[in-house]
Amino acid sequence: NLSNLTLSVGELTPVFEPSVFGYSANVPMGSVSLTVTPSVVAPSSTVDVRFNGADYTPVTSGSSSAALLLQPDENSINVRVTAADSVTVKIYTITVFQIVRVDTLLDEDDGLAVGGVSLRDALNATAGDIDFDLSLNGQMITLNGTHLEIDRSVTIDASALPNGITISGNGASRVFS
Repeated sequence: NLSNLTLSVGELTPVFEPSVFGYSANVPMGSVSLTVTPSVVAPSSTVDVRFNGADYTPVTSGSSSAALLLQPDENSINVRVTAADSVTVKIYTITVFQIVRVDTLLDEDDGLAVGGVSLRDALNATAGDIDFDLSLNGQMITLNGTHLEIDRSVTIDASALPNGITISGNGASRVFS
């Protein structure tokens, strides 16, 4: 088993427990890479990391893996622990999602790299998950006359905002299309 498992970017959900084998982690959109640091319980065990289905690569217990170059949206990391008997194997799986965080009330479409990230910017990004900065708690995003186009599966999550957020169509008959 592993005694610990950490990422250089993002946090594991749920919090790491040696007996839990499935995790997820959210990292900010634009994160280029991350590393995994697995630590084994038994010093005689070996540990390997596989990223997005590639071959397993050995990692020294307690040390960071090589940089794993993130793809847009979803990435898969497998951490394989092999006991000294070379028969007993445990695999921990981490699904890493890139999250776009809306941090402005403005309704603009100038891309993620320019100024704040609007809801329209976020919907035009490649990530499938969107959340909101705490500074927007209880606020309203007012659209400037055009609805928001959504052409893929996307999760818009304001659950971290105690008072939510309102999206106003500014008198339009629809907000999303």
